[in-house]
Amino acid sequence: MRAHLLELHGDTQAAAEHYRLAARLTGSRPEQRYLNRRLARLTDGA
Repeated sequence: MRAHLLELHGDTQAAAEHYRLAARLTGSRPEQRYLNRRLARLTDGA
């Protein structure tokens, strides 16, 4: 949630850090895949 709000606010660097952290901490594989896709979308081309 925090990553999404940071992304909406335009702070893509902080959003990426929070997506990365959330993906690492969750035990759910589907959630990890979702978070990693969001992270990749932010960091592709960076």
